[in-house]
Amino acid sequence: MKEIMPNNYLKMGPHDVGGEFDNKIDTHDHGMTYWEKFSNGLVLCVPETGLIKLDELRKTAESFGDDYFKMDYFKRVGLSLVELCIRRNIFDRSDLANEKKIAKKNKIPFIHFIPRKNFENKVMKYLKNIDIICLAGFMQVLDSKFVRHWQSRLINIHPSYLPAFKGLNAQDQAIKAKASYSGCSVHYVSAKIDSGKIILQKKVKILKKDNTESLSKKILIEEHKVYPRALQMVAKTLLTRQQ
Repeated sequence: MKEIMPNNYLKMGPHDVGGEFDNKIDTHDHGMTYWEKFSNGLVLCVPETGLIKLDELRKTAESFGDDYFKMDYFKRVGLSLVELCIRRNIFDRSDLANEKKIAKKNKIPFIHFIPRKNFENKVMKYLKNIDIICLAGFMQVLDSKFVRHWQSRLINIHPSYLPAFKGLNAQDQAIKAKASYSGCSVHYVSAKIDSGKIILQKKVKILKKDNTESLSKKILIEEHKVYPRALQMVAKTLLTRQQ
């Protein structure tokens, strides 16, 4: 061992077995996180197919860019395996099946992008003749250059009555804050998350019996009403400017 390992490696301590440098090893049993279970399950199952190699997994993780390397290790592994599985048709994104059907029925081109490095540049190739971009359930932060290019033509819907409860898990934030109401807001996208100019909003009353799930359902109903109206307002504004 000493002949093939550098000296500094031998001094690292129990890092690879769950401890930290110069600390004692934690021998207590603990439950695995969701992503740890998820990635371990995929790592065990997928390589057995012989369709994915470990080197491909590493390269896929690297292709995600710097933002993904800020994630937990197991989450990176899980996301990398998911993307490789989709690329190889090992399994499909069944959650997109309904969206594909709707797009086909209405003769709308359907393109599935997996957010990763240079995501905005790749998307831009397909948006040359597009007037307005509508984000819905879009969890990636767009870079400032992309936002500036689509200024006043890039809109988003957020499940809260902004400026309250910005960011992730807005419904859960409202429940934990014991707010009397929340809602949904359609707004122009700006460099700051959920901070662009409001286009249209709708309040949703929060009852004592409500939880995150029930509130989410009530807000979703209003979102389906508000978003089309907001889009119509933005479209009229753009047409007026062009005349």
